Amino acid sequence: MILCTRDRTETLARSIKISCNELPDFEVLIVDNAPGTNQTAEYIQETYAGCRRCVMCAKIDQVVLARNCGLQNTQAEIVAYIDDDEIADPTGWPSWSQGSKHAPR
Repeated sequence: MILCTRDRTETLARSIKISCNELPDFEVLIVDNAPGTNQTAEYIQETYAGCRRCVMCAKIDQVVLARNCGLQNTQAEIVAYIDDDEIADPTGWPSWSQGSKHAPR
């Protein structure tokens, strides 16, 4: 999962909590898109040490570039995008990932 954010730790916390606790086998790559502060990176490092996630920064303030940056840096075979004001549905992920294994490449 590639999660794009920009200086919104209050909504990011809700999105990541679902991802980390209910989807522990998924990589969550957080792209902090042109952050104004280090608050997001510090929050992730302090709160989610040990979870499979990574914080990276994209220097240009465009969400499409943040998504591309995430895609270039993930090792996942299946990628989904989410923004910091969305919550991943933990019941949908397992069936979605299983279905994608049968899709033509």
